[in-house]
Amino acid sequence: MTSLLARIVDADADLLAQLAVYYKEKDETRKAELKKQFDEEHVPTTLGYFQKLASGNNCRGGWLYGPRPTYADFAVYLTLTRLPLEAVERFTALVRLKNSVEKLSNIAKWIAEHPQTGI
Repeated sequence: MTSLLARIVDADADLLAQLAVYYKEKDETRKAELKKQFDEEHVPTTLGYFQKLASGNNCRGGWLYGPRPTYADFAVYLTLTRLPLEAVERFTALVRLKNSVEKLSNIAKWIAEHPQTGI
């Protein structure tokens, strides 16, 4: 189990690293190329992997592994909140994961009490 969770978190970190490369690029031509690569390669590959895991988990809750949320679910959740909705919405199991995290009582309370920052 821990090796699977580590692989999930590593894949998530790799996706965020690619997002950072695109985001920090100053040359507009290169930035457009990186955005296209991010949108067409990195997002579908990584979110497709997460989708497969969440869809294949027969436990309730829509988690990536097992019947309860793990640190991997929270890591992926945070990434999903940083991506444009249109990049995420076609991955229905990940939308379910995001909704499941947001329904956890302490998470729901935190979301309600803190302003959206856009980060």
